[in-house]
Amino acid sequence: MGNTLENRPENDLGGEADGQATPEEQAPEKEVPFYYRINLKKDNPPAKPMPKPAVSAKLDSFLGKIIFIYGFLFLMMNSIGVLTLMKMDYSDLVDEPAVFQYALTHSLVALAIFIAIVFFLLMRGSTGSWKHFLLSSVLAAPLFIYNGYYLVIVLNGTQDESFATEHIALVADKFLAAGSNESTPDYSMVVKPWTPDGKYFQVRIHQALYKTLEPNVSEVIVYTRPGWLGFEWVEYYDSPQSETWP
Repeated sequence: MGNTLENRPENDLGGEADGQATPEEQAPEKEVPFYYRINLKKDNPPAKPMPKPAVSAKLDSFLGKIIFIYGFLFLMMNSIGVLTLMKMDYSDLVDEPAVFQYALTHSLVALAIFIAIVFFLLMRGSTGSWKHFLLSSVLAAPLFIYNGYYLVIVLNGTQDESFATEHIALVADKFLAAGSNESTPDYSMVVKPWTPDGKYFQVRIHQALYKTLEPNVSEVIVYTRPGWLGFEWVEYYDSPQSETWP
């Protein structure tokens, strides 16, 4: 009896259960097919890194725009002094109001373009940018007008390669204007136009000539050029009574 009980199948199974793994535990793990692995990658993409704060980058970009705008205005401010010196030899214009009107028209167009560029650069979500927009626009208005006027005079004279024309003109008036200081006044004469549709214009002269002129009596020889932009300007003048001028 004892041997029969020990040889029963239940005892064999029990022994295997005690010392060995079950068939389910012994089964090898099935490999995931290749196309399933691809789908799993698509369905579960890797987590994206969190973006870094962009406050510093926006601040650097805004400062760069401010430096560009005000730097450009600073250059325009300095250019006024340079153009003022350059225009001195070409500023005796026969029709100065026409020159100013021409320069003003083009200056306002350039100013409008500048304001549009500044608006595009600053008014894009930056806090407080409207203050810089208004300030730069106010500063730019006189700078564009002055630079435009002086630049037209300089270009009209420096680029003019035509020959001078001689005119005999009557001196309509003469006067003193305030110079850089009281000891150096500016002597000027008003010349009557030599054409029926011409306009009276002013010419700066020397002190010696100023003393010899008598309004509505004295005549002068004026040499003019037509101008590169079409605005006639006085190259120099002479006195019929003397051969020492100008």
